[in-house]
Order: sequence, then C-alpha cells, then structure tokens
Amino acid sequence: GSLDAFIGATKDKESLNKLISIVTDKKKDPAIRQSAIAVLDGTVEVKGLRIIRDKSIVTTLVDLLKDSVTSIRVQAVISLANIRAEEAKADIEKLLNDPDKEVRQAAKESLERI
Repeated sequence: GSLDAFIGATKDKESLNKLISIVTDKKKDPAIRQSAIAVLDGTVEVKGLRIIRDKSIVTTLVDLLKDSVTSIRVQAVISLANIRAEEAKADIEKLLNDPDKEVRQAAKESLERI
C-alpha cells in the first residue's frame, strides 16, 4: 500500500514511531493519516510491520480525537474501539458533543464496543 513507502520494514519500535509521526503530521494528506491510524490498531496490515500494543498508540489516538479534520477524529475513535482502549472512554465520551454528526455517531458506537 501507499504506507509501505513511508514506513519500510524496520524494527517494530522504529516503525511505530514513524507511523505515529505520520498520523500526527497535519501537513500530510488526511487520507494517508487516516490509513496510518488504521495500521496503528491492526485493522490494516503493512508488509513487514508488526504493531505491538504500546501505550503510545493509545496516547496518540486520544490526541487525535481533538484533530481539526473530521475523518481523523472518526478514525481515531474507531481505532480506540478496535483496540478496546478502556482508558480512553472518558475522552471518547467528550465526542458525544462533537459539532460533527459523523463523529458523534462513531463515538456512540465505539463506546458500545469497548
């Protein structure tokens, strides 16, 4: 996929750090950032990359809940549900009041899944 070129098949922690730098880089195309978020939760696989559950993943996803791009907030909340991040429930609950209906719906569904 398009992320293979960004990440490469390197050591797991180094790859995780590269992935986090992609998802947090607001200058990158939101579609690339959104795909990278899905890699973080294991939904999308990248050849040669094994994502280990790391607290920096949850921290990064929680930070992305405040992103200005709607699709990034939606993907972050879905990813938190995918990894069953109990510790993020309070942050996800705040999105129930998000100005965007899609984000509110994703938050509601994610809270039901965690």
